[in-house]
Amino acid sequence: MRKIAIGRTIALTVVIICFSMAAYCVWQAHLHDLKVRQWVDDRPMDTPVDLSKPGELRVPFRQTCSISHGEMILLELTPPIKSDRELDVSFQDLVARLLIADQDGNVVESIEIHETKVCRYSPGEDIYVARFDPFAKGDYTATLTIESGAANLTVRQQRLYAKYFICGCEQFPAALSMMAAIFFGFIGLVVFLYILPTIIRHGMRRVEKSEDDMETEQSK
Repeated sequence: MRKIAIGRTIALTVVIICFSMAAYCVWQAHLHDLKVRQWVDDRPMDTPVDLSKPGELRVPFRQTCSISHGEMILLELTPPIKSDRELDVSFQDLVARLLIADQDGNVVESIEIHETKVCRYSPGEDIYVARFDPFAKGDYTATLTIESGAANLTVRQQRLYAKYFICGCEQFPAALSMMAAIFFGFIGLVVFLYILPTIIRHGMRRVEKSEDDMETEQSK
């Protein structure tokens, strides 16, 4: 008489669960890796500006990452600045402030912008304006108030944008997921290799002697 082998069934269930968890963890690691790659390209704020004269500008600021090493405000100039001397001359007399507020009007970041802080950002030719710590994801409003303009920027097209500073630590959740995938995969593989020979020989059922068979053996 053949009945379901409980031990083999439980072991095979463990294998299926472990392999499923391993696949899920790999998928989650992949999704997080894609998210980090997107953060590298994201610009929470991106707007044309004119820093050559006093004024005020309000633009949307969409925060998509709250775990980056930091965030930067950069300025793209056309034509670009080629030397440090030209940089000092171009931003002379600049005094401005950038406020980032949530939907309720609460200021989450206040950033001062003036000539002593700007420098050339490497890599690339864009100008580093300021740096600040990341905050919660969501939709915000950025208000740029120019108190004193840099008149020498009049001859250049200007675009102010925010960028995440991605250092590599942002991939830590993906690394944890991959470690979990290796753990579950290893456990599943060990159990599978252990029960495989038995399944090949006997399948998923075990032979159980009937009462007639036992009586026959006893009568011999």
